[in-house]
Amino acid sequence: MLGPLGVLAALALGAGLVLGWPPEHGIIQTWLEPAFAAAREGGGKAEAGFNPMMLLLVSSAVALAGAGLAYLAYVRRTVDPVALGARFRSLYVLLWNRYYVDELYALLFVRPFFGLARFLADVVDKLVIDGAVNGVGTVAAGVHALSRRLQAGYVRVYALSMVVGALLVLGYLVYWGR
Repeated sequence: MLGPLGVLAALALGAGLVLGWPPEHGIIQTWLEPAFAAAREGGGKAEAGFNPMMLLLVSSAVALAGAGLAYLAYVRRTVDPVALGARFRSLYVLLWNRYYVDELYALLFVRPFFGLARFLADVVDKLVIDGAVNGVGTVAAGVHALSRRLQAGYVRVYALSMVVGALLVLGYLVYWGR
């Protein structure tokens, strides 16, 4: 796992140096400048005294401190990680649970979408979709039962059906066909 992380770190460092150097005038800053200019013109309030270089230095110091602590704990073995975790228990639990991002994601997105999927499967699929398909089958069975009664095999029934049909068409034309 260390190999891929090392490759990613080297690529991120290289991209940062190529795209972001010199600070305030690198490719990335020049590309993003219109967005920041629009924010400044549109009334976007920047904190007084905000210095991007200070943010870079503080974040780098925190990263180096973490790397140094890991070196002392796992390479030199001068710091006991178990004792450190027990001393800063709440911070340890927060970091161990990855800031509870997965739990928050599950609460906000996964559970509601599972509920929606359950509703769609139980109600919409079974009642609407299966109901429509079963309804077509029921109608077809009803039409079949009716046509079976009409198709008795007697010529006089067929002749009577044709006369009734012709009278219905004639009645329609006389009454509504004006």
